[in-house]
Amino acid sequence: MGAVAARCSDVHKDKGGPQAPKPLDASSSEGEEDDEEEAVEDEEEEEDDERRAEAENAMMEGMQSLKRGKTGIFKEVIEHATAVGIAEDKIAKAEKALEMHKANRRREAFEADLRTFMESPEFEVLAECERMEEQGVKF
Repeated sequence: MGAVAARCSDVHKDKGGPQAPKPLDASSSEGEEDDEEEAVEDEEEEEDDERRAEAENAMMEGMQSLKRGKTGIFKEVIEHATAVGIAEDKIAKAEKALEMHKANRRREAFEADLRTFMESPEFEVLAECERMEEQGVKF
């Protein structure tokens, strides 16, 4: 605005001071726009990197702690990681871990069925034992 004065009437406004508005066609404003665009691009790139890092961390944590009932969520994490652009080898590793988890769950379910079968009277029927054996070979 202006200089410090003892009275309000003594204050004079400077027209060319440091806070004077710059003309729109000034060359320095073009440089500022370029700097702003670069800053926005850098910020977006940092956000993308953060998203990728978060997705990768979630995927790695999910692989270590797969539990019954959490496989659907882990599948969504894998899909998100794919969309964000995580390396294909890491995604393939996570998908393999998910498939192994599912196979283990199926095998555990069969083992429970087999224990129940062995305690039942059907256990003494040869045809039923062969049927259970065929199922066991699949797992």
